[in-house]
Amino acid sequence: MFCPANTCNPNLTGFDTMTKDFYVYMLSAKKNGTIYKGMTSDLLKRTCQHKNNIGSQFTKKYNVKNLVWYKQCGNWEDAVQWEKRLRRYSRQWKINLIEEENPQWNDLYADLLDYTDKPCNDGVKLREISQKLNSPLEARMFIKHITNLTDSDLIGMDTIPLTQEQRETLDDFIGQRLKGRPVSKIIGEKEFYGRVFHVTNDVLDPRPETEQIIDEAISFSKGKGAIRILDLGTGSGCILTTLLNEIPNATGVGGDISDAALKIAQQNAQALNVADRAEFIQSNWFESIEGSFDIIVTNPPYIETRTVEKLDKDVRDYDPMIALDGGKDGLTPYKVILPQIRNHLNPAGLFMCEHGTGQSPDIERLMENAGFEMIRVHHDLAGHDRCVSGLIPQK
Repeated sequence: MFCPANTCNPNLTGFDTMTKDFYVYMLSAKKNGTIYKGMTSDLLKRTCQHKNNIGSQFTKKYNVKNLVWYKQCGNWEDAVQWEKRLRRYSRQWKINLIEEENPQWNDLYADLLDYTDKPCNDGVKLREISQKLNSPLEARMFIKHITNLTDSDLIGMDTIPLTQEQRETLDDFIGQRLKGRPVSKIIGEKEFYGRVFHVTNDVLDPRPETEQIIDEAISFSKGKGAIRILDLGTGSGCILTTLLNEIPNATGVGGDISDAALKIAQQNAQALNVADRAEFIQSNWFESIEGSFDIIVTNPPYIETRTVEKLDKDVRDYDPMIALDGGKDGLTPYKVILPQIRNHLNPAGLFMCEHGTGQSPDIERLMENAGFEMIRVHHDLAGHDRCVSGLIPQK
């Protein structure tokens, strides 16, 4: 049933099932002999309470698109305060906040009442989660993932309100972490170069050291026209997807021998809006790659076989072995890639690869044998050799 705002009970909020708008009756004036300040609907107050944390449940259940509020003249100081709250709720629930002068709504009082009357727990102490995990950072990562709260939201919050379902999820996450599973593999995401990538056990976790490849490729591309990029052993697609986001005039190909990894890479390209400029091909290095490129990058497996078993448990047991084991000396992929690279890298093109500690002299030698010029070694934040780059000379 639809009814004009001025005829509806001001103590009811409403929901338009066609437009997916959630209406809030905002009033701060005398009406029918009663003074209403701020949000007149006590029901909405209960819905929005952090203690109950049920606003996001409601918006998800009904696929709410917009939070629409109706404001009348009166105590504008209260109105301003409520507008701030509503903006915070809309950010938390990931919906739009819209103001209208003459809204109409459909009464969903019973549904809201069902939500607000549900028993809720008293929340969890962020400090206690941090102590269990021995990591405040990991505790915050779990909470943010489960609740969609931001770092700003968590400032000053000691007790985090959770639904029963969220509490069960948190307990499961903590249990997995205490057994050694990495946070990224638990929540299914890892940040790289300011963007969040989906990860699973089928792909290597993106690491900060690899961001050097991004910086160098961006610098190389400046002032150039259309750029074509090849990412060998693309894994999650973090390198190629990031480069396509950072270099708007670029297109690229990501190759990987793992079909499961390619599916993850495709998902990430779609999520980060570059799928129309990216192509993913199942290929054992150059085996199925056609054409030539201006930039070729790779972060191949470079751990010596005898060293793999000595890796930290969260790497050895949860990253794919095919992305770790680089053969007897850790250089097997480079010995395959570099002799073939001139068939695919354009003159004056850039090649850059990541490598393990102490491997740069061997890779420099392989690059010299392949005809590279201007070979440079790049160091990570700890001062270790981490990447090598070089250019194919002009013909």
